[in-house]
Amino acid sequence: MAGQGGGGGEGAQGAVGGSRRDVEKQGKTTKQDEDDVVKRDMLSTLVMLLTNKHSAELYDRQVKTLMRISKAYSDGFFIADIHKLVQIFKHVGGRVDQGMTEFVEPLCDLLNICSKPFVKQIASEEYRNFDSLSEIVQVICSFISSKIPEIQLSAAAAMIAYSTTDEGLPASISFRNQILESSSAIENIGQVFQRGELDKKVLLQLLQLLLELSRRNELAAQISQQNCLEYAVEALLHGFKSHICVISVEILWNCMENVPSAAERLGTKRTADVFAQVITDLLKEGYRSQDKELRNELLLVLHYLAEKVVISSPCQISDADYVSALQDKIHEFFIANGFLETLLTTSSASESEVRNDVKSSVLTSSSEDFEMKRTMMHIICLLSENPACMDRIKQHHSFIPGLVLHLDERYVNHLARKKFSRQQQRQLQIECLSSLVILVPKFPDLFIQLGGLAIILQFLSEQSEESLRSGCLRLLIQCAKLPGFQEELGGKAVAMMISLVKEQSMHPFHIRQDALSVLARLCENCPANQNIVSALEGLDALIENIEWTVEETIRMEPMSLTAVDAVWCIVCGNRENERLFEQKGGLEALVLLLDKCPRFLQFLVVSCMCQLVENQGLLEQLRTLREPVANKAVTHLLIRLWREEEDYILQEERKELEIRGVNLRREEDMRSGELVEHLTLKNLHTKIHSLLVKLGFDTARDELDTEEKKKLFQIEKYLQAHEATLWQAFNKELAEEGIRPVTPDRRILERRVDENMAAQEELEEQLENMDAQHEAGEQEELRQFFQQIHQEELARKNTVKRVSQALPTSTRTKIIVDSHKSQIYPPLIATTRGLEEKTNDGRGSRTERKDNVEEFLRDSATSKLVASRPTSARPKSGKSVEGSQTPAGAGVNAAIALRAS
Repeated sequence: MAGQGGGGGEGAQGAVGGSRRDVEKQGKTTKQDEDDVVKRDMLSTLVMLLTNKHSAELYDRQVKTLMRISKAYSDGFFIADIHKLVQIFKHVGGRVDQGMTEFVEPLCDLLNICSKPFVKQIASEEYRNFDSLSEIVQVICSFISSKIPEIQLSAAAAMIAYSTTDEGLPASISFRNQILESSSAIENIGQVFQRGELDKKVLLQLLQLLLELSRRNELAAQISQQNCLEYAVEALLHGFKSHICVISVEILWNCMENVPSAAERLGTKRTADVFAQVITDLLKEGYRSQDKELRNELLLVLHYLAEKVVISSPCQISDADYVSALQDKIHEFFIANGFLETLLTTSSASESEVRNDVKSSVLTSSSEDFEMKRTMMHIICLLSENPACMDRIKQHHSFIPGLVLHLDERYVNHLARKKFSRQQQRQLQIECLSSLVILVPKFPDLFIQLGGLAIILQFLSEQSEESLRSGCLRLLIQCAKLPGFQEELGGKAVAMMISLVKEQSMHPFHIRQDALSVLARLCENCPANQNIVSALEGLDALIENIEWTVEETIRMEPMSLTAVDAVWCIVCGNRENERLFEQKGGLEALVLLLDKCPRFLQFLVVSCMCQLVENQGLLEQLRTLREPVANKAVTHLLIRLWREEEDYILQEERKELEIRGVNLRREEDMRSGELVEHLTLKNLHTKIHSLLVKLGFDTARDELDTEEKKKLFQIEKYLQAHEATLWQAFNKELAEEGIRPVTPDRRILERRVDENMAAQEELEEQLENMDAQHEAGEQEELRQFFQQIHQEELARKNTVKRVSQALPTSTRTKIIVDSHKSQIYPPLIATTRGLEEKTNDGRGSRTERKDNVEEFLRDSATSKLVASRPTSARPKSGKSVEGSQTPAGAGVNAAIALRAS
């Protein structure tokens, strides 16, 4: 009993201990719930104090309650209490606006607590209270425009915290972005900027908020619309050593990058003057690393300004006639304030032989200064689009010669090149080549005076790096287009390009393609260079690249496209090259390419073939060429391409209707000018029709089936049908403009319309006749087919009848009997065969044969043989069924009768 009592006591103690822990845990939970209830009672009490008419003037008590709430909610407000907070903020803000300064500090405390994340009791509570969050954010944003700096700072800090995540990155949650977009934060900031006279701390805080908001495209657009960018530009004047300037540059950068229209608002003289002043100060005094980084960022913002063009004056834009009036506003201002001169002098100070006031601290080989030099060169190239800027660039004493200097191998040891590392030299040479690609077409004479063409060719021949070779070839493409440059480059450039194209294993694809482009530009309308190509057997390399392979399908610009362009420039119009092109199978390669290439390349191939067949020899060869797979004439291929183009147009109309819900504009709905442009430039049907006109529509008509003949007939009448559409467009436009033609003109129009309508009716009638002829032909073929079947069946039956009459009655019986007789009656068979031979020869008769048989039967040996042969009516023992014997003469007589028959 004692032991049992002890055990029971331990169990009871364990049970009591476990319940104590549960009770403690439950007590903590209960206490927390009680604290939450107390907090919410405090908020309700404060709302009552602020709204009740009896306690509305108890300001001291209201302030104390606000202070108690700030201490109680030090970790953040509950999302469920937002609707009460909105009421509190509105009433407290109203009292502050009335001049009650005792509410300023409690209001700032509440705003500081709002900078902390709102407390969620369930995970999805923030999503469910979207409207409440939008309302509280709207109220907080309203305090940004307050006239009390402390409240402005607290409200801006709360919005900065709400705009970023815990890691300090921009908030990417969609609902938070939507709340910020619907808030009035940017509008209130704009109101503060318009008032002016801002405290430096408030300005810094507001700019920090703008920086966080500018990282989103929609909010960046609002910043631009509220004219906040102009104040960000003015903030740059606080000095490049101020943090305000750093934040302002980043705001401008974000807005320029996210909003294309921001350049239009900043394209003013004031902006250009402020940027020029700040950059000049940075070039003179900015020697620190952070100063140089700020300078480069400011140059990038200027790069955006120089790159974007804006509409200078509004204009009416219609669907048929689009007129764009684009003008670079900022470029003119850069010339006026001397900023362009600063860029030119600074970027070419190391290469210049003229002394300048550029400090050596910005001419080092550090990464920041090297990046500054490249960015300045970019900006100068963009400014060159303006003619006034281009004149100033051309007249500068060292900029253009400095670009050429880095490509001239004679100046390898120049100080401007030796101070850079090998990698920097390569990057700078690429930048110089890219700049010359833009600038050389605008001052070709100066480039020739500097000996630029010889320098580029020499540089290309000595460089093995792909990027440098590619830069040289792009520059040569631009140079070869200029008047007089083809003769200057001459045979040396042509030979180099042919060598690059031929050596496929030594040069990558893009180098060979660029070289082929240079070769095409060098030979365009230049017979001398065209003859050099044929003399150096360059047509072989050209024809080798006229091929559509699997690799061509994944290239942005296929090699076959460049090759066809080169054929057009090198071969077309040159009789000798056309003769060699025919001999080497170039036309056959073009036909094979046309059979396999996609639609965008078919335009160029068909146009090139139209130009080539101006040569009568090539025209005759094209008429005799056959498709490699189907072994059909080129006319079949062109008809197939015509049908594919029709299918493509139908698919485009269907896509336009299904995706955009609109009908694609048909030719009947186009105006006359638009229709002419569509037919001559954008329509493959017109090009195919032109090639078929040169080939002749009757060339391969006999090889076509009925459907192909009908399609070929439609192609033949293609221009007549579109001429009718064009005359109808003329009449429609005249009617819309209210113009009434004079009687002769009206009669001409009516006559042309009537003629075209008659031609269209004739076309439809002829197509119907062709269908009828086709159906009649099919019926005739079917009749002849069945007639042939009947004749063959009749011939077969006649043959069987004739053969059956010529054969014996029973061939099988004759074979069996002859076999039996050959065993039993050899002498008889031999005698019979002899008689038959005599009969067949005409020397025997049936009487003689009968006498010989009877003589054979009367012979004694035959009689004994017959007597010894058992009959079919008795068994082998020689006895019959009835006990008598039967002679075997009946069997012999039967055999004789059978043989005689």
